[in-house]
Amino acid sequence: MVSVDTGVMHLAAALGGPVIGLCGPALSRRWGQVGARAIAIDSPHPRAGYSYLGFEMPRRPPPVMEAITLASVLGECERMLALATSLAAADARATARAAGR
Repeated sequence: MVSVDTGVMHLAAALGGPVIGLCGPALSRRWGQVGARAIAIDSPHPRAGYSYLGFEMPRRPPPVMEAITLASVLGECERMLALATSLAAADARATARAAGR
């Protein structure tokens, strides 16, 4: 799942799903998703991370989400797919060993 900072993103991460969270107004170290297969991408914009409690929206918010590049999201997606593939292979080997094959 690729998502901005939403409740659905947090639920998916808590359930162990692969999640790439896009964080801009709030920084991931404060409000990011938590999970073994969760990756956060923080906006590189210099004014990113202005939201601490969720109601500090400035009258003219800076374009923090627009600063997250497609290339950075695709790179993390590739990294997540590689991790998922390696975990699936390890699970298959463990299942085969347990079955005595």
